[in-house]
Amino acid sequence: MKRAFSNVSLTYSVIALVVISLIFISAVGVLGYLGVNSIQGNVDIIYTSAVLSGQEINEIITEFMNIRVDTLRMLDFGYTTSIVNNVASLDGNLRQLMDGFLEGKDERDREVILLTVAYGRYEEYMRSWDSVKNQLSQGEEADSNHKFVMDASSRTIMTNLNEILRYNQELVEELQRESYSIYQSINRNILLLLSSAVVLLLVFSIIIIRVFNKSIKEMIEIYEKIATGDLALTIDTKGKNEFGRMKKSLAKTIEDFALMMEKTKGNAANTSDNAHALAGICQQMTAAADEVSNAIQEVAQGSNGQTQELKIVTGIVNNFGKELEKIVVDVEEIHVNAKETDAMIIEGNTKLQDLTSSTEYISTSFKEVSNNVAVLNDKITEIRQITDLINSIAEQTNLLALNAAIEAARAGEAGKGFAVVADEIRKLAEQSKTSSENINELLSNITSDRDKIVKTTENGMANLQTQEKVVSNTTEAFKGILQNIAAILPKIENVNASITILNNSKDDIVTKVDAVTTISEGNAAVAQQIAASSEEMNASVEEVASTAQVLNEMASDMEEEMNKFKV
Repeated sequence: MKRAFSNVSLTYSVIALVVISLIFISAVGVLGYLGVNSIQGNVDIIYTSAVLSGQEINEIITEFMNIRVDTLRMLDFGYTTSIVNNVASLDGNLRQLMDGFLEGKDERDREVILLTVAYGRYEEYMRSWDSVKNQLSQGEEADSNHKFVMDASSRTIMTNLNEILRYNQELVEELQRESYSIYQSINRNILLLLSSAVVLLLVFSIIIIRVFNKSIKEMIEIYEKIATGDLALTIDTKGKNEFGRMKKSLAKTIEDFALMMEKTKGNAANTSDNAHALAGICQQMTAAADEVSNAIQEVAQGSNGQTQELKIVTGIVNNFGKELEKIVVDVEEIHVNAKETDAMIIEGNTKLQDLTSSTEYISTSFKEVSNNVAVLNDKITEIRQITDLINSIAEQTNLLALNAAIEAARAGEAGKGFAVVADEIRKLAEQSKTSSENINELLSNITSDRDKIVKTTENGMANLQTQEKVVSNTTEAFKGILQNIAAILPKIENVNASITILNNSKDDIVTKVDAVTTISEGNAAVAQQIAASSEEMNASVEEVASTAQVLNEMASDMEEEMNKFKV
């Protein structure tokens, strides 16, 4: 296990850390997505089953309270045709509302059962009303039994309708608790995943760091041994990671260096032997120098004229060589500049391609912003619908509070408390309506800002299209320059090759002329200064002997230094 960790690759370790991170990030994303979907489902149920249902029940309560107020007015003030007609109209609306509420719903639902009971008591209420209406139309006093039935039915109807509202409230609270439970569960799971990811990554990172620290320590120890001159050390080359490959390369380098040191030792010994031999040769050269001086005198007479002619030729050839060297340098600079220009143009073309890709990416981003603004517009429309619904509920609540105030006024002293409650309900309804209007105003501001964003996005898209055209034209221009440079470079290389050949030929000529001139001048000088040359020859031989001695000492020092290395 320990051996396996010691062979961990740095590249694969980083990849493993990235894969583990992506796995945990994906898990967190999936949990969040599922939780949000569950909460969104509960929100949809709250809206359809509680908000819309509550709105319909409030409309039913409003219609029934209007009927109740009109029937009480008629009981107090006598038969009135307008009240009878208004009650008939309200009765049709109320029946339509209750039928619409019950339509398509399960008969076993609690709210359906409650409304069905209320519907039955409403039938009793309307039958008693018909009897009272007939009695009042004939100038008779309303029967107290009918009044009692109407009053009892009214209370039962209101109780059942309020019970439906309470049931919807309980449903909302239950869904809220369920959503909160989902939220807490998601938080716990995400926290657990994040904790596990941190612990796993931390443990994995510690293991990797320890392995790499150990490998680095081993490399440092190896370099310290090499610094002491120990080239015979054994390096473990079995590792398969980056450090293992480094050890293999270092072991090969040390092996080659050791061989080179051994060869250098042998060369130092040979140099010392050759220096001794050179000293003996110098003694023989001293004797030979005297014999050579006699032979040189015979050559002096024919060398003087030849030397003068060769000096003139040498001057001409040297001037030609200098001019030719200038041409070589200029052509070489042109060749280098052309290659640098070609490289810069290729790099510029690459940058333009990157700019084109970046421009396309920005264009795509602008399109995504435009799509997101469209989605925002849909959300604003949905919020406006909700605020309109809140306004409607506030207006109906205000009307209900007004009816309640009328009932409280009819009740006299006993209805004062109910009147206070009705007034508070009316204030709350007005506050709800004010808040809804504020929300609508805020939505209008958001809509204005959204229009500005859309306009800015459109301008940005237009500028990007213009930039894309400019970049495309520039890219085409760079392609043309690249083609021209590609055509010029071979020609420059051909000229450079020809100039190089000519320059080499010039060097040969100059070398040969210089050699001939040197020979001629040497012959003349030897002939004219035979004595001085002999002395100089002897001095040179002595210097060579001295140099041989120095070379011998240097070879000894080198051999001593080589012995410091352990191979």
